[in-house]
Amino acid sequence: MLAAAIEEGYDALAQTTDMNPVLKKAGVVDAGGKGYLLILEGMLAELRGEPIPESAEEPAAHQGKGRFQRHGAGGDHLHLRHRVRGTEGS
Repeated sequence: MLAAAIEEGYDALAQTTDMNPVLKKAGVVDAGGKGYLLILEGMLAELRGEPIPESAEEPAAHQGKGRFQRHGAGGDHLHLRHRVRGTEGS
């Protein structure tokens, strides 16, 4: 059930760009929503007994859906850009 909720969450997350003109102009999704989904994915992984990833790479299931970029002095800030379906050419 948690896996299904996460999948539905990613569908809803993709729609946040259309719900907020600022997000749409920036071409990004709601960061709080993305963070919440990452927490849920961590919970699911723990319940399944999966090991914690050693790196900050995206899960294979979501590769290509988002892009993490480090910026700031020494790369101390993490910025997420999430590609929304149907907006690849935008």
